[in-house]
Amino acid sequence: MRSPFLPLALLIPCLLAPLLAQETGPTKELFMTHCAACHGEKGDGEGTTTLERPARSFLEGGFSYGNTPEAILRTLSYGIPGTPMPAFDVALTEGQRKLLAQYVISLGPPGTIVDPAQTELVVTDVARLARGLLPPISPTAEKQPRGLLIGLPSGTTFEYRTDDVRLLGVRSGRFADRKDWTGRGGTALEPLGHLIELIGSGKPKAPWRIATIGSKEAAKELGAAMRTSFTKDTVGGIGYELIDGGRSAGMVMETVSHVRTPAGSGWRRTFTIMSDTPDKVLRFDGLDVIKPSDLVDAHEVDLRKALDGHTDRLYGTQHWVVRKNRNGYQVTVIRSMDFLNQGGAVPGPRGDVGFWIYPSSRNVTVDIIRLTCLAWDDATQTAIIKECSK
Repeated sequence: MRSPFLPLALLIPCLLAPLLAQETGPTKELFMTHCAACHGEKGDGEGTTTLERPARSFLEGGFSYGNTPEAILRTLSYGIPGTPMPAFDVALTEGQRKLLAQYVISLGPPGTIVDPAQTELVVTDVARLARGLLPPISPTAEKQPRGLLIGLPSGTTFEYRTDDVRLLGVRSGRFADRKDWTGRGGTALEPLGHLIELIGSGKPKAPWRIATIGSKEAAKELGAAMRTSFTKDTVGGIGYELIDGGRSAGMVMETVSHVRTPAGSGWRRTFTIMSDTPDKVLRFDGLDVIKPSDLVDAHEVDLRKALDGHTDRLYGTQHWVVRKNRNGYQVTVIRSMDFLNQGGAVPGPRGDVGFWIYPSSRNVTVDIIRLTCLAWDDATQTAIIKECSK
């Protein structure tokens, strides 16, 4: 009599073959080449690279964006802003990234993939907005009755207050849960990503100031009245009017987008300022001042020299401010071609992050780019120069 277990015995090698091939084949080689230095050969987070904050252990699961193949693929494609995790969209093909995503998932504990709750807002391939009551972003902050979240496909979320427009913080991970849809009122919109940047301890001062030329009076804070919010493809934005004692001091269109380089990933805020203040100087101070003890580097880069004159879209100069933190090196880049043409400046090498706009400027565009990199060396600087000259 034929054994009923024989067919199953014959099937076992067939079932194990794909897993064994993944363990020893090209996918494992991809992991060893691009991931093992930080995450370890076994995916346990015990890599050879020295990190102040340990890399994620894939054996424990709990990925930032979820444990679906799509979520892991997004992380591999965009990186994780605020961490040394770079983007691999250039180094690896989409097919390689998909194979690597499946391999990373296979390292984690078994379990079912849970679908998002019905109230969860998910960002797919276009940016998304959510407005509503926001809970305090930090223990010392307050609720924001008129909050705005801008979520990008990269998994980066920008959290604003809009009664007097200010960026409160930047998050990384899932977007938001609209629990306020099911409550009786007063329930806050819940941001789901973890904070990678908190501005002013969650209670930032007004970022825009104005000063009269020749006056000894201190620069005066400006109000910022929201006029619009919008998304276009993978970019989100907010428009607001600068208010000086009840009078308009200019308009600002601010967009937020993702930045990815082989050296690290992060985000970009682009300001287009339309000012009509002939005898005044505008000043932006919308990011925290860097402590001198944390300052690693601060200098100006002439793109024409750095790129040997080879660039189709010249931004003239970039101003870099670099500080060391527990995730590596936080690099802030301020750039604007308009400064060369119409007048403007950024602070000197003191570690403060901001810029001035002189009266000769009328329509000025300024980028503030923030990246987190594992190292601060020539290769990192070259990668940033190439990205920021596009």
